[in-house]
Amino acid sequence: MATRAKTRRNSATRRPSTAWKKVRVVFSILFILLAAGVLVVGTLFAMMLNEASDQIPTLDAKMAKVRIGPTRMYSADNKLMYESATEYRIPIEIADVPEVVQKATLAAEDKRFYEHDGIDPWAILRQVFTNVKEQRVAGGASTLTMQLAKRLYTSSEQSFKRKLEDAAIALQIERKLTKSQILELYLNQVFYGSGAYGIAAAADVYFGKDLDELTVSEAAMLSRCVRRPSSENPFANLDKAIENRDAVLAVMLEEKMITKAEYDEAIADKPKLETDEKRLQATIKMAPHFVRYVLDQVRLELGVDVASGGYTIQTSLDSRLQSYAEDRAKRLVESYKRSGVTTNAFMLMNRSGEILCMIGGVDYAKNKFNAVTQGKRQPGSAMKPLVYAAAFEQGVLTPNDGIRADTYRDRDGNGTWVVEGRKSAGSVSVSSAIQHSMNPPAVRAMIMVNPRVFVEGYSRRVYGLTTSMVAVPSLVLGSVAVRPIELAQAYSVFQHEGSRVKPFGVRAILDSNGNVVRKFEPQISRAVLSTSSAEDMDYCLRKVVQGGTGSYAGSVKRARGKTGTTNDNRDAWFVGYTDNYLAVSWVANEQFDRTKRQWLYKPMSNYVMGGKVPILMWRDVMKKCQELFGEPEVKADPLDREKEREAYVTDDGETSARIAREMGHVGGDKPEEKAEEPAVPSVDQQPNETPAPPEGGTTGGDAPPPAETPTLPDGNPELPDGPGDG
Repeated sequence: MATRAKTRRNSATRRPSTAWKKVRVVFSILFILLAAGVLVVGTLFAMMLNEASDQIPTLDAKMAKVRIGPTRMYSADNKLMYESATEYRIPIEIADVPEVVQKATLAAEDKRFYEHDGIDPWAILRQVFTNVKEQRVAGGASTLTMQLAKRLYTSSEQSFKRKLEDAAIALQIERKLTKSQILELYLNQVFYGSGAYGIAAAADVYFGKDLDELTVSEAAMLSRCVRRPSSENPFANLDKAIENRDAVLAVMLEEKMITKAEYDEAIADKPKLETDEKRLQATIKMAPHFVRYVLDQVRLELGVDVASGGYTIQTSLDSRLQSYAEDRAKRLVESYKRSGVTTNAFMLMNRSGEILCMIGGVDYAKNKFNAVTQGKRQPGSAMKPLVYAAAFEQGVLTPNDGIRADTYRDRDGNGTWVVEGRKSAGSVSVSSAIQHSMNPPAVRAMIMVNPRVFVEGYSRRVYGLTTSMVAVPSLVLGSVAVRPIELAQAYSVFQHEGSRVKPFGVRAILDSNGNVVRKFEPQISRAVLSTSSAEDMDYCLRKVVQGGTGSYAGSVKRARGKTGTTNDNRDAWFVGYTDNYLAVSWVANEQFDRTKRQWLYKPMSNYVMGGKVPILMWRDVMKKCQELFGEPEVKADPLDREKEREAYVTDDGETSARIAREMGHVGGDKPEEKAEEPAVPSVDQQPNETPAPPEGGTTGGDAPPPAETPTLPDGNPELPDGPGDG
């Protein structure tokens, strides 16, 4: 019995020993696994630390990038025209960030920021516990520096490996930067929703305030936006944003960042948000066609896309004149829409070539095509002065010479091209032929010059036209399409006594530090035409507005110019200048063809001619320009020299003025008869009779149409209109 009892006691004693051995084995295995895990993680972290060390040298560049503001374009009178950046960011320095904003950020994201070196051990333990409990990878352990590392170097992937990478980079960032530098970079870099990057942009977007104007409540609300910027910002979900704000305020009170009184006031505050969200990507604030033209020019000059941010572009455009011109253009179209006018293009530049206003079309939202710089349209009789000036240069004609005004027939070809003129034979002076826009004299002048000589020796070298031309007599009637900006450049030869001035819109480009990257100066091609030839044409163009087809511009001080109208009245022009300014005005019937999916130009009423509609725009804006900037006399009025010119009398004893009256409408703009037109209309006055746009017919001679012209890339065609006059 005693032996059995002893055996049971020994057996009971051995059982706990065996169980303890098993427990020790399990713990040993767990310890080994844990040690192995720590070793693996440690090794992996060491490797990541080395990789992070290699990445840190790029930190300076990343810091510089977030300090770059948007590209801004300004008018000559310092009005903001355009603002663009890939991200809406208002760079700030930590010294300019109010203390309450800094405290709110730390309360929301990292209240132990000043107590760790980039990694918060207590936060990591808290996250590990949460991960084990919820069996998922949860957030919450990231310090402010780790969040910055994620934004600058890694990604938003929720994984253990990414967390280790963030921690490694955060340690390296803390070694390189001070706490103030880290906080500054964070406040500039982080996304707050609604297009706002950085705390200063967020203050502007949500509250329309500068940082130093934010209340405690507003600072707390913004600080928590970074958690879920797209779904929990004040615009997307105000109730949730208020709930998040209150949580931040509670931490601020607990950490003694604010007083109880400040807390109570902030909790009771009802947010006053901006009524309009500012989602800045690329904002054109005025003169949209001009802005796009400038951006394209800058891209060509610098070889970079300034829209990425950091540049300041100083332009020549005057916002007052631009605003006035846009208003007049809309009113012009509105007044003459029953005559088929749907669009107007206009550009005005000063004597140096600086563009003071530009309208590429009346509705940018509807059609972004810039008719001034991209459009190629037939100029009609606005082409005549270029040919006559070439004749003056060659010495084959002078303004006082006589030239036949009777019907011209193409006897060298197949005999089918006829340019109607006077029924009875007779001659007029060249100046009168230009003044009253007669077609047959112009064709004869082109033949004297020789179309091939004009194309090869004058169109590009003298006038700067880049359009490809076929050397035919009908060129003088405007059978070739040209860009309005180039036609303005061509007329500058007459304004500048034989030198050509190229239009431009940019004065200077500055980088983010205010250094001048590029400065633009006037581009003047000297003496492309003799002074005498330019002065002779200047005299003739002065007569056009003093009793010729351009008489509606006669009220503009020291005006010169020429009208132009094409077949079926598809295009109507006035190109003219004073001593100090030059402008081109064009109207058309622009219609979108849904079948062809492109813009087409339809006929307008017979009333819409160069000397009746586009000239009104030219006159009004030029007067406004003279009102704003004055009109200093650069040279004597060319008509003051008229007494020195002998009046030419034709063979049959009739003066050129008499012939012009008899000719009436010879294919060009009809000479204005004061008895029938007692008052000069305004852009607001619709003519009494506005017949529907004709199906056919011409305003000029039956010139053979030019070869078919291809459609422009963006769907704006250059239609093969036959040449007309006017």
